[in-house]
Amino acid sequence: MTDNTTQTAPVTVPVAQVEHIDPTTVEFEDNIRTDIHLDPAFLASIKAEGVLLPVLA
Repeated sequence: MTDNTTQTAPVTVPVAQVEHIDPTTVEFEDNIRTDIHLDPAFLASIKAEGVLLPVLA
C-alpha cells in the first residue's frame, strides 16, 4: 500500500493589536477638518470617490 499524504507549509497569520489610547493625548496632523459644514459638492465627491486622504494621527 502506498502512502499518498501530502505535506503543506505552515500558515503564517498576521497578528493584530488593539490599543486603548486616551483621546486627549493624540496629536493629529494637519489634515483634520475643523469646519464640520461640508458643501454638497464635497460630499458628492466622497460618495463617488471615497475618502482619498484618511485622517492621520
